[in-house]
Amino acid sequence: MEPYLPKEIIYRPKSGLRVPLLSWLKVELSAYIDDLLCHHSLSARGLFNSERVGKLISDNKAGKVDVSYIIFPLICIEIECRQHLDLAPGVPILTLTGI
Repeated sequence: MEPYLPKEIIYRPKSGLRVPLLSWLKVELSAYIDDLLCHHSLSARGLFNSERVGKLISDNKAGKVDVSYIIFPLICIEIECRQHLDLAPGVPILTLTGI
């Protein structure tokens, strides 16, 4: 590609893939996050402090802090719980034998 691109582009150091996570969480996925991580859902699940998660989300939306990389794993955990635990109630997460 040397004939087509500037040398500073071709020979620059590698860089990581940057995703617009903050924008996605504040705009495009805002309503989805409000549903997934609502007070009722988090309280019923009992894994996270719903008040603190709610504060993180509201502060993130308001632009007070960027905690997108903290909120994203919470979204992933809740989605996994809904797909695997809620669809099969009564099925133990882990069965230990001999203990």
